[in-house]
Amino acid sequence: MILSNVLGALGVIYLLKSSQSRRLVYFRKMKGMHTFLFGLIISNILFYIYFILESLLYKLIVVKSEYSEAIDGSAGGYFTTEEIANNYLRLSSFLTWSFLIINIILFLSRFFLKTKPSLDSSNNDEPKLTFTILLILLSIITCFISLILLVLLGEFSVSYGG
Repeated sequence: MILSNVLGALGVIYLLKSSQSRRLVYFRKMKGMHTFLFGLIISNILFYIYFILESLLYKLIVVKSEYSEAIDGSAGGYFTTEEIANNYLRLSSFLTWSFLIINIILFLSRFFLKTKPSLDSSNNDEPKLTFTILLILLSIITCFISLILLVLLGEFSVSYGG
């Protein structure tokens, strides 16, 4: 999943760099460390989107079910019927595969979409130090939030009596 988020972020960066919009001219000039930090931020944002969708799915199917009971103990999760558990696991795997496929399509878009050469005669100013520091801070913050969400993702467990 994390690798697919990186591939999706690379695809988003490529789409932004190949855009002909005047508003996105900065992305065409972005190189080196700024591209890496921006890619890190984008991949974390993609993970946030996946986490939000997964948590909504868990809450709507398992937690809101009238047959689910919270399990006390260190493992956490919910005890529910086999039908609800299978329904959640099936939809969760569908969400994961859909997200993987979307990220791979984003990455592969760079090979199928041809860019037009830019006739932009803008100057090649170096980015300011404050912008670099801001990107570093944002990437560190998003990484910590992603780690916390990754731990919380393990709490989405479902068990049923067999």
